[in-house]
Amino acid sequence: MGQVQRPSVLVRARPDLDDDLASARAASARAAAAAALASVVAAASIHLARATPPAIAAAASASEASGYVGVGLEVYVAPDGYPTVIEFLPTKTSGPAHDAGVRINDKIAAVNGAETRAMRCLADVASALRGGGAGGDAVELTLLRRRGRTTETVAASVTRVGGITPNPRSCFVSSCARV
Repeated sequence: MGQVQRPSVLVRARPDLDDDLASARAASARAAAAAALASVVAAASIHLARATPPAIAAAASASEASGYVGVGLEVYVAPDGYPTVIEFLPTKTSGPAHDAGVRINDKIAAVNGAETRAMRCLADVASALRGGGAGGDAVELTLLRRRGRTTETVAASVTRVGGITPNPRSCFVSSCARV
């Protein structure tokens, strides 16, 4: 019995099928990119949700009505994971942290030697900065400060004080805390 010879040349009857195939591949690549982006956004949302549990808002509103003991900062968790200073309390130009040399946009790397990025959430950072509720004791901060293209490490000793009453319009996002 003889074998049947198959032609080695592929003849395309419909060139428009190539265009359909290219369109289908492009649509598939766009769908894969959209799925990857959705995964990243979901992971970031989970991180933000972990960073600010609802208990912070309830505890903050109850304790801040008459003032609280703290270092006079408003911080949020930046995308790099560091709590970042966004405002001074009780006013924008005064307060214990301001007087100790802390600046807006300083990143808090450590509180009393404990690394902030290793802390579980923003509530833990707030607790470390506020302490046990007693004023007068010092908090040792290790700050990261941008200077042009470089970042320098700065040490600051801030004394906790009582009676800090923040501006009610401050802390406008759920991922920040007054400390």
